[in-house]
Amino acid sequence: MQSFDENGVPTIRRSIPMVLFGWALLVNLFYLFPRMLAQYASWVYYGVDESGADVGPQWRQMSVVIGGLWFTQYIVVAVTAYAFFNRRRAARRLVPAMLIASMAISVLDAAWCISLAAGDQGFIATTILSTAAPALFTVAWTMYFLLSKRFRETMVYPLEAQPLV
Repeated sequence: MQSFDENGVPTIRRSIPMVLFGWALLVNLFYLFPRMLAQYASWVYYGVDESGADVGPQWRQMSVVIGGLWFTQYIVVAVTAYAFFNRRRAARRLVPAMLIASMAISVLDAAWCISLAAGDQGFIATTILSTAAPALFTVAWTMYFLLSKRFRETMVYPLEAQPLV
């Protein structure tokens, strides 16, 4: 397996965390995001949840807003994936920003759901737990990409112009 390209720049394959993150980007882009967006669209269009119960006007309004934010985030993830896999210098800023935006949308979604929960303690606990674990993973990935020397060395294209000596 080649660790460096023809310009001497490390490849993504050289770093196990970056390979894992690349797989996660692909899974999110082609599997998780489309399923989630379809679910929000279904709630808005049909007005019922997966059990067939009516979601109510406040839940539909929340689904429109949060679904729109997730659709915007889907586009951001696609742009970030392009920059990441082409090892563009812009990925240095896009990856942490994308991760932080995803966490912010998740927290907003959970907070809005909790505000509409009408005191259902089981639902509130489930919502908090389903948001807390991904938030911790997001913080860990964000710190990795902000502090990783290998990430900075890999995301360099287009290359800086070499001064003439």
